[in-house]
Amino acid sequence: MAGILRVINTIEMATTIGAALNGRQGSVTNPAAQPYTLPVTGSVHQRVGTLAFGAAATIYDSTVDLPATFVYLWFKMDIVGQIQLLTGATHVVLPVAANQPFTLGAPAAETPATCGLLGVADFTNITAAADLAVIDEITIVNTAGSGTANYQLFLVL
Repeated sequence: MAGILRVINTIEMATTIGAALNGRQGSVTNPAAQPYTLPVTGSVHQRVGTLAFGAAATIYDSTVDLPATFVYLWFKMDIVGQIQLLTGATHVVLPVAANQPFTLGAPAAETPATCGLLGVADFTNITAAADLAVIDEITIVNTAGSGTANYQLFLVL
């Protein structure tokens, strides 16, 4: 089943000198209320759960979860944590702020398999296109200091 993913992700901030800064997903010339659209097959992997303080959990494994590849990732935890994106070649661990969505998407002209990580050697700035490694697993850790984390993950193909 094919469909359209509609995403509204905007940011607005007033500066100390009275100027407003705005940003949005999709074209900057469109109104903030207009969603960014992405054609998808309709396949979705959704994971909603809780995670105790100090615990880690693999919430996506491409060998058992469907879709095996994706064009859009959306993740949110309600307390401070970390998300690890693993590939066969590299990985990255990123901090996740409470209630602030983490998103990752493939460019519209790319294939679903290209929603991955671009691995480079340590302390090496990119100078040309890096080799892409497809994300094989997603692991999260609750690092808030105390309390149970509630989380949501959506992967859309």
